[in-house]
Amino acid sequence: MKKFKWRLGRTVFSVLIILSLALLLFGCGQQAATEEDQGEQSANQPAKVYKLKCNVVLGPGTGIWKSGEEWAKRVKEASGGQLDITLYPPGALIGATDALEALSKGVIDLNYSTSEYWAGKDTAFSFVTYLPGGFEKPIQHDFWLYRRGGIDLVRELYAKYNAYLLALPYYPAEYLMTREPVKSINDIKGKKLVFSGAMPHALFTKLGASTIFMPTSERVTSLERGVIDGGDLGIPSTTVAIGADRVAKYMLRPSLHQPSSALELIINKQVWDSLPKNLQNILELESYELAWRCYRESLDLDLKALSEMRAGGLQEFTLPESEVKQVRKLAMECWEEEAAKTELGKKILDSQVAVMKELGLLE
Repeated sequence: MKKFKWRLGRTVFSVLIILSLALLLFGCGQQAATEEDQGEQSANQPAKVYKLKCNVVLGPGTGIWKSGEEWAKRVKEASGGQLDITLYPPGALIGATDALEALSKGVIDLNYSTSEYWAGKDTAFSFVTYLPGGFEKPIQHDFWLYRRGGIDLVRELYAKYNAYLLALPYYPAEYLMTREPVKSINDIKGKKLVFSGAMPHALFTKLGASTIFMPTSERVTSLERGVIDGGDLGIPSTTVAIGADRVAKYMLRPSLHQPSSALELIINKQVWDSLPKNLQNILELESYELAWRCYRESLDLDLKALSEMRAGGLQEFTLPESEVKQVRKLAMECWEEEAAKTELGKKILDSQVAVMKELGLLE
């Protein structure tokens, strides 16, 4: 009898074990099926598309626009169509000098322009893209940004305006272009010259010129009417593109106000934060690639434009080295005077000066 009870107990126990395993396997199968169904549903759902509006400081035909078009195309392809960027030429959405405020408020999503326009809002912007007498080549600017921490300081500045800096696209030198010959710094005295950034205004005021600011689109008419004698008319390809070469036939080398410069490519901070990490990575990688493509495209157009300008009667003068040193000394005075107005600008300047000394550009 005891033996029978023991066998019965063992049988019941075995049945319970089998039932438990069956329930466990059934539950796992249901879970796997559910997860598989969810995966299929997720795969069938279209990826979110971010349609972004980008204001561009110069329109079709310029190196800035051409590089921007390629950038938008590459970003779209790399993101599988999730980042769909539309470029807008100056004035199509907003005025050139309204872009930072418009981006801060979300009217536009991206801005491909220049920070020199914002120096009136914050003097620190005077130190972002170029300095008269500063870096001489784009690679020096790049070295400062990505090997000596410059990018962090500049991003700190843009963060104050609800913007995230993607890159500072590099740009060739701009030369002083005038209606009448300027062969020495003495010839600058009394001239009415146009510039975009605060620092060139300060420098050429010290050189005896009267300086004004106006959008690039207005400069040709002002030249033709004699309102201005010359100034910053863009890189050679821009000078030709806007038709300023018809009036301004004289070029002074080397570049005094903008020997090597960069533009800005920024995105609204809320838009940036809303993007998944993989899309942020694509934007940053392609924006850095844009930085150098902008330089290549612009330089290529400049070489063609210079040939056209020379064929049209361009005369080029070179400032004596002794006078170049005088101009640089005055430029450095301007750096310090502007830096005294802004704590963050002073940090950015000090960071650049340290790199200039490291590279042997300053003693």
